[in-house]
Amino acid sequence: MKTFYEMWDAVSRNLIAVYDSENEVLSAVLTFNQDDGEESIEGVALVRHEPDGSGGVIAADAALARLAQERQQQSISAD
Repeated sequence: MKTFYEMWDAVSRNLIAVYDSENEVLSAVLTFNQDDGEESIEGVALVRHEPDGSGGVIAADAALARLAQERQQQSISAD
């Protein structure tokens, strides 16, 4: 098994989507923000699952939006 990422609606406890990479899920978060505003990810959490069974919540809510924006800025700066 490999590392994978899940986006969860913490309020309803529903899985929103599964992603193969952190970049993929953070890109989706940016799209949600651009299309529907920051309130679109209120109650949303990003969870990482490692092959050894470890992992956990990376970020949620506004912290998740900030993480996605920071990673986008880092990517732009690296180009």
